[in-house]
Amino acid sequence: MRISARMAGWVLAAGLAVMAAGCDTHKGRPDIDADMPGGLTAKDLRTMTDQMAPEVLKIAEVGGNSNRITIVVKGVRNGLEGQRTRDLDIYVMRLAGLLNQYGRDRVAFIEESRTLRQMQAEELGNPTGTAVDQKMVPQYFLYGEFNSMRGPKSTYFNCTFKLTNATSGVEVWSGMYDTSTWNH
Repeated sequence: MRISARMAGWVLAAGLAVMAAGCDTHKGRPDIDADMPGGLTAKDLRTMTDQMAPEVLKIAEVGGNSNRITIVVKGVRNGLEGQRTRDLDIYVMRLAGLLNQYGRDRVAFIEESRTLRQMQAEELGNPTGTAVDQKMVPQYFLYGEFNSMRGPKSTYFNCTFKLTNATSGVEVWSGMYDTSTWNH
């Protein structure tokens, strides 16, 4: 197929016009917009979980253990002012994903028993919803607690993640991430 010189000229002109308009692929992304007011962003999500995953893998209970430890992810307790109904579980799920990615030989994640029974009832035809052959017992719980304090001009956020021994209740690790944002 041959393209005429006139058609090639139009295509070239259109391409140059798009480039001259400053086609910004990052426009509207809350993790890049520096003046994005109002709360935690995708950048906070990545920063805090990227910081904490290596910390968890270094503690004696994980890194110094000759066996893989078993963890149940319990979610995030939301204490954010004015955002109590916001689902924040993506934060602890991303941390669990990083731990699984970089410490697969040291950690094994177990589904919460209630969720496991529900899935087994749906998929295995188990009408009573009782666990079928659950051999792994959780040794630790991984969860988060997020709180905020709103001031007249800015809001302070404290995001804490914890790894707690399932039997003793002893907190074996906690990591904290603090940030502030401008209010609207």
